[in-house]
Amino acid sequence: MQLPLVPRMCPSPAPWAPAPAADHPLHLRSLRVGAAGSTLLLAVHPLSRGDRRTAARRSRTARCAVEEDEHAKAVQQWVQDVVIGYNFCPYAQPAAAQGHLRVVTSTSEVPEGVLEDLSAEAVRLPQGPLKDLEDGQPATTLLVCPHVKAWKSFEAFQEFYQNELSNGYYFAEQDIYMVSFHPEYGQGAGLQLGDLIQLGEQRATIRDTCAGYSASGLPLAMVELETGEESFIELPPPIDAIERLVSRGPRVAIHLLRNRDLEEANDADIHRRNGRTIQEVGSAAILDAIRRCA
Repeated sequence: MQLPLVPRMCPSPAPWAPAPAADHPLHLRSLRVGAAGSTLLLAVHPLSRGDRRTAARRSRTARCAVEEDEHAKAVQQWVQDVVIGYNFCPYAQPAAAQGHLRVVTSTSEVPEGVLEDLSAEAVRLPQGPLKDLEDGQPATTLLVCPHVKAWKSFEAFQEFYQNELSNGYYFAEQDIYMVSFHPEYGQGAGLQLGDLIQLGEQRATIRDTCAGYSASGLPLAMVELETGEESFIELPPPIDAIERLVSRGPRVAIHLLRNRDLEEANDADIHRRNGRTIQEVGSAAILDAIRRCA
């Protein structure tokens, strides 16, 4: 799974860690997750614990997610027809067959309520190994989020995922990672000239999105700081066509995954295999299958 680019108006510091650079004192690097292809249980490389960025836990009023409503059923159908049907995630079929996959809908119309529902679902996930769980005991949860109107925009949803959910690491202390799905996944993602981003305590304006390459081979963007100084940032690799497709679903959804299950499901060839499936089946046919689930 590749990280999203910085949203256009990032209200809080971008989740980048400073990297030393002699020529550019504010040269930054993006956090890295697994390989591309962020579908159900599809982070195919073990997650780096050193890259986690945790947030302080706050006490919240308990909420109640809804089971078996039209939204949860649409996502369940997508899991069966698309994720399992096209074998985008080999682990999905046994997890669903043994009842380890829980799909529920958040009734909240605001991001804060969704965060409360995510917290409640994170607490429900067991700690033990998968083999010790009883059939029907959830080990992973898809929280469907259809009621936050602003999230019809992929960029707005990704801003929440990036800033509020710390790029999926919000529950890192509980050994849980989250991936996101959206009906328009990848649409509008990317920095453009004139975009504002947050770097530390000051904002910067994107002045050039093709400013060369860093020593690590990532593309650079030139930014103008509020002080008038110029500096450079490394850009995450763009979202590729495979990730755009496997991360699309019939509803906005956030998937809570136990890190131990991600490590056990490690499959180094999954991205290439999914690409081959997409090439053979055709993107149009897969998009049609997703739409039918809606």
